[in-house]
Amino acid sequence: MREIDWRKEYCLYKKELFNSAEESDFLKMALEGITRYFPFERGFIMAYDAETRIKQGTVGYGFNENDIMLIKEDTRESPAFFMAAMSRRSIFMNEGLVEKSIPLQYLHTFFVGTSLSPIIVQPMITVQNVNGFLVLDLGCHHAVKYDSLLLDILQNIGNELGMLTYEKGAFARFSTEPKSEKTLSPRELQVVQGLAYGLSTHEVADHLKINQLTVRDYCSSIIKKLGAINRAHAVAICFRNGIIN
Repeated sequence: MREIDWRKEYCLYKKELFNSAEESDFLKMALEGITRYFPFERGFIMAYDAETRIKQGTVGYGFNENDIMLIKEDTRESPAFFMAAMSRRSIFMNEGLVEKSIPLQYLHTFFVGTSLSPIIVQPMITVQNVNGFLVLDLGCHHAVKYDSLLLDILQNIGNELGMLTYEKGAFARFSTEPKSEKTLSPRELQVVQGLAYGLSTHEVADHLKINQLTVRDYCSSIIKKLGAINRAHAVAICFRNGIIN
């Protein structure tokens, strides 16, 4: 196996990261870049509130984003995340630790049809606090040697992503949750329920016997009211708060 120059890969990744920092989906682009330059198959990012200790799924690459966005938990119930937040260092979890540390519901969701693989939890660090976690799945890259240089580079990436998300307020929108079902109108509830069933705009319009443009208007209103970033995030928020089934 050829020796990989992680410094070179890091320089290429860092250039790409800062070039994409102005894009609205730069977090997803950051994840995609990590899988391209480093030996990870997929990953996702979680926002983190240092005061409440709550971690919340935001965006994923190689995962179903609806599944990622449904995660909202206290890190004190997740030892690996709690340790990463307290130590501000990456936590490596081999297959055995993954099986013991990750709730069964997530194992069934994230590893369905695949075998367990090692995971790295890297805290994203601002000047004062941890504001998120970078969760990376090694997947098929088991044979790669994880030396101190690669771990130091991951730490740098965690610092850079932490500062970028802090400066851009990228996680602020994820803390906005609906207060009650009254937030959405009855028709908006029907539309978002249709989206949750996997219906397209056309199918929702046919089901409710309204125009497709009207459905799009309802979707825009729903996203705005919930503080979501897209339809999938709006559906995830509704699921998480029991607004829809």
